[in-house]
Amino acid sequence: MQATGSRDDSGSKLMERYSRWYSLRLQSQYDTVTAKDIAMEETKMKPVDFCQFVIDRGLIQTEAAESVRSRAMSERTPIGRLLVMRGVLSVRQVMNLLELQADLPGVRFGELGLRVGYVTTVELEEALKYQATHRRHQIEIVDQDGLLAEPDLAATVVAYVQFLELQAGVGSGTQKPAVLNAV
Repeated sequence: MQATGSRDDSGSKLMERYSRWYSLRLQSQYDTVTAKDIAMEETKMKPVDFCQFVIDRGLIQTEAAESVRSRAMSERTPIGRLLVMRGVLSVRQVMNLLELQADLPGVRFGELGLRVGYVTTVELEEALKYQATHRRHQIEIVDQDGLLAEPDLAATVVAYVQFLELQAGVGSGTQKPAVLNAV
């Protein structure tokens, strides 16, 4: 009986140790996932823009990249042009509004369009929303300014897209990044 009791004790101790090891292993996996989640959240909070990407690789001086970054943020399509492109205003209506705006410099173009009845509030809000979110990309400005030679720019854009896809989790496992699927 004694021998059997000690076997049961050692068997239960073994099971207990295995159970603790397994729970620690599970906890370790959970901690790893949590760390990944935190890293992904930090990546989302601090996106690497194209300028930072080329600065980090020493392809463009920091001052030039900062200029590109600020221009990309500040440049936007004029609201009148957007409303013409959307078919809301004619060129003649835009010219009339610009004449009015010359006499009333403190009044914004869109507000004048509302006052005169050329645009509705909804049309103006949609155009303003589009204007706020659609600006020239930093890549376009780098290309226009000739800051990178054409072959270098093309290779850098491909590398940047691959970097963004890896950040987003595309291309993990057997899936190839979209940029490589075209090749």
